[in-house]
Amino acid sequence: MSNLITNEKSGPGRYFVVDDAGLTSLVSTILLAGSDLATTAWERELMTWFAEHDQNVMGPGLIGFDLDEIAWQPEKFAEQQAFVIRVIDAALGRHRWESLRAEPKLAPEQLRRLRELVQSYRVEYVEPAKRWVWNTPADRIWKCPVHNVYCHGQGCQICNDR
Repeated sequence: MSNLITNEKSGPGRYFVVDDAGLTSLVSTILLAGSDLATTAWERELMTWFAEHDQNVMGPGLIGFDLDEIAWQPEKFAEQQAFVIRVIDAALGRHRWESLRAEPKLAPEQLRRLRELVQSYRVEYVEPAKRWVWNTPADRIWKCPVHNVYCHGQGCQICNDR
């Protein structure tokens, strides 16, 4: 099955397709990098939001996303966008990839494409006071004791991918 990663507000053609295994690898590389870089509540919430894109829980073909689903804050957009780009760049640098069960061969290209989408997302697209839509309660943000990545309500995506 396939999943779409999109930035629909920036116009047609702003998307890429990722198969299920590829999206699991993409999200896992983001979690490994972002969980180490996250320092603010919003950054930890973003990593938890990414963690919820776990096909082992949500089901194959159901974990694509649009950048507009992120609870961006207009007044902090520039620093939040910069954080996401830093996370992607760290993932492109293979940050802790040795924690994965297999080499994510397609991840570099997918990360580059995601970086392009994030860079094309603009503050004008942000909906003020947007809240996260997720299954994990906000008071239940935690890290996996094995992989040290943010988890979702049903556990760790990297543990679930074993």
